[in-house]
Amino acid sequence: MADCSIVAALCFGEDDPQTRATVELFKVVMQGASIYVPSLWPVELANSILSAERRLRFGPSDRARLLEIGFTVSPWVDDVPRMDQLLRVMDLAVRHNLTVYDALYVDLARRTGSRLASLDGAMLRAARKEGIVVLGDPA
Repeated sequence: MADCSIVAALCFGEDDPQTRATVELFKVVMQGASIYVPSLWPVELANSILSAERRLRFGPSDRARLLEIGFTVSPWVDDVPRMDQLLRVMDLAVRHNLTVYDALYVDLARRTGSRLASLDGAMLRAARKEGIVVLGDPA
């Protein structure tokens, strides 16, 4: 289970030592693992790439290459949530003061029994409170 923050960091080759260490751990863990993502993930990745482009980190000619790097995780994309699932996710978001987008990741990690890989502190705290193992925690 990987959120967009960690995959974007993989794509962009971040310089921060802690981020780089987390991405390296993610690369090791993801080998041979199923990477689950919610249905919004491809759009979120594309938006992250455009945001980096707007900050002049990359140019338009880098878009396809960065998307290709992101999709090297071979994500299994979840179905679009039904109304009952959205209500459950909204409750989770309220309980942990998350966006609905972030709560989708936590919910999917719980439903699939997956470890959550993310760079988002609030999402990781919520996952731990929900009993979900996060990348870097002892399994």
